[in-house]
Amino acid sequence: MKYHPTATSPEALRDAVRGQGYDLLLSEKGGADDVEDAAERAQEDEYRRVRARFVVAAVLTLPVVALAMAGHVVPSLEATLAFPARPWVELLLTAPPFSSGAGGTLSSARTARPATGRRT
Repeated sequence: MKYHPTATSPEALRDAVRGQGYDLLLSEKGGADDVEDAAERAQEDEYRRVRARFVVAAVLTLPVVALAMAGHVVPSLEATLAFPARPWVELLLTAPPFSSGAGGTLSSARTARPATGRRT
């Protein structure tokens, strides 16, 4: 494979790669160190995003565990926690980590589509 600067540009290649669900880091100066620094920054940003989503999911999990299990651990709480809207409260607390807006399971499934060139 040969690169022809007259046929395409690095930005057009990056757009094509991004169109397939990946990313391409371009160096501004053309040096390998610049690309490695950009890759490290991108990994750190991704780590921060994943850590933040984990913290939100963990915080939302604690009340669900309390609602679902406290009546079994302390039988005197079972009548208190058996209110009619309990399933809806549990659903509202467990739905955000799996929604596409939170970058959870649905958005991961969307980016894991096969690379056949067609959009799904």
